[in-house]
Order: sequence, then structure tokens, then C-alpha cells
Amino acid sequence: MCFIHYQNGIRIINKLSIYNRYHKLIFERNNFEPNCRNMVWEGKSNQQLLDTDAYVYAIEATCYYGRSVTKTGTVILIR
Repeated sequence: MCFIHYQNGIRIINKLSIYNRYHKLIFERNNFEPNCRNMVWEGKSNQQLLDTDAYVYAIEATCYYGRSVTKTGTVILIR
């Protein structure tokens, strides 16, 4: 499952980071196109399924017209 929805104008995701509630980095991917299926977070860290919880994401992206965009938020993992 990929929660990066293709937005008008997003050319590339420069960085996607997922953190647990203790601010520990548990997932990171760099330089991929929106909705690239092999770059998704599957609710795992070190090949281990994570528990149901709230996780923080940070996305740095570049638009087609060159503008940089940064978004942060929370995603709820439900098993």
C-alpha cells in the first residue's frame, strides 16, 4: 500500500521518511516517482511487521515546475 497520492505537478519524491512515536526512523526511500509500487512502505521495519500504531511521515518532493514541497503528517497503521 502506498499513501503517496499522485498530486498535480509532483514530478519526483526526493525523500520519504517514516518515524515511530519515539522519533526513530523506521523507513526511508529516496528519489522515486509518485505511486512507484516498488518503493512503498508496507508497515514493516527490518522485515518485521509493525504493530498497529500512529506513525509520522515526512515527504520532500519536487514539482514539474521546479518548486520544492515538504509535507508532514501522521498515518495510522491498522492490522
